[in-house]
Amino acid sequence: MLRHKIILGRAEDMLPTFGDESIDLAILDPPYKEMEEELHSVKNENYWEWYEGWLKEVYRVLNERGSLYVFMSQMNMPMAHLITSKIFIEKQIIGWYKPNVMIRVPQLRNYFPKMEYIGFYVKTEKYKWNRLIKVFGIKESCNFIIEPAIYLNSKEGVEHRTQKPLKIIEKFIYASSDKDDLILDCFLGSGTVSVGSERMNRNSIGVEIKKKYCDMSFNRLKEEVNQTKIGREQSVIERVGF
Repeated sequence: MLRHKIILGRAEDMLPTFGDESIDLAILDPPYKEMEEELHSVKNENYWEWYEGWLKEVYRVLNERGSLYVFMSQMNMPMAHLITSKIFIEKQIIGWYKPNVMIRVPQLRNYFPKMEYIGFYVKTEKYKWNRLIKVFGIKESCNFIIEPAIYLNSKEGVEHRTQKPLKIIEKFIYASSDKDDLILDCFLGSGTVSVGSERMNRNSIGVEIKKKYCDMSFNRLKEEVNQTKIGREQSVIERVGF
């Protein structure tokens, strides 16, 4: 029976409570340095110290076949990659081009980014790898992704400003995990990693600091469970702290 756990709390507080090498895959979208309103208790000048702290904990909880995918903004990417590659083995920087991104704040005195990056890292060279070409084809298996950003009016859109597309998350889950593996997202946000895990018969642990996003993730996951339970045992969703 699959299990999904959603925990209300901070990544830096919850990660130390997880066992060594207990996680098979981590897919993370931490708040970017420029998103000060999302950092909560983290002072901007201490951002990279905070970043490295939770990364070391993710390294500890991943098993030797585990992988890490971490989303990075254009401005974040050089430093984020430098810090992450000191801890993990670097494998690839994946570019995500968002063709539908547009300036929604007319007074913004800057260029508007259409690119985002995802770093792919592993703990050891024994990492799991399921060849993408078998399912996704040559074009979809390269290190460049063209996929629209998710807005509230999108088919899968919810009220979260940085929601990630299921299509991207499911690709990472397929490539770097197997059925019944345990997937971690300690910046759960809208719950896309948990939903993708359910769709692909994986287990998940999600940690999120905001209760409204924990509720959102729980409701999305519950709806997905109800849609996919036919023909197999119903998943169990555990809520902690909310």
